[in-house]
Amino acid sequence: MRMLRTTLKALALLGALFLVASCEQVTVKDYRGADAGYALLSISRLAEQERGYHAYHLNARRTDVQNWDVFRFYYKTRKSDYEDDTEAGVVFLRAMEPGDYKIFGVSYFIGITTYSSAVEFSIPFTIRPGETTYLGNYLGVSLMGEGIFGIPMPYAGYFVVTDQEERDVERAKQRRPEFPITKVNNAMPDNSIFSLPYFEQQRLPE
Repeated sequence: MRMLRTTLKALALLGALFLVASCEQVTVKDYRGADAGYALLSISRLAEQERGYHAYHLNARRTDVQNWDVFRFYYKTRKSDYEDDTEAGVVFLRAMEPGDYKIFGVSYFIGITTYSSAVEFSIPFTIRPGETTYLGNYLGVSLMGEGIFGIPMPYAGYFVVTDQEERDVERAKQRRPEFPITKVNNAMPDNSIFSLPYFEQQRLPE
């Protein structure tokens, strides 16, 4: 039954991801206005999945302003802010212009191939002046298959989404002490996102 669930996940992902030719990085730049609010989240990988170079992206944009550029929260696995026996990752704390935003897509750069979500979805969040909006921990998990000569190769991936607010707030304070973190608004996505093949509440069995 466990293997069946993982197989079904793999099939769903292969149907819901498409290949793209490049891996353009559009990062979130700090907003410099006096009314800035802050977005906080972490993106990580399993410590045991160290083969090759991976990158995990969350694609986002403003929803209350037209023609707003798409930006990305992303994690390149060779550049980690923290690492322990379980996972390694980065903590994002960015000053942002107040307004309404949403995460609408994901991308995985695995080995030499980039996969992006084929279906747009919505994880909404609001940035308020002087306040921090916590978006969650997104743990990237690569699904492994057998490549040429029987060598294990990643062929898709998904995110395990959990609430690690206390941990991530402490790490963010250490990493970017110049930003005040006082009032934190928890904007964890609701359970509806787990109907999408890109997200899980816990890691699937191998």
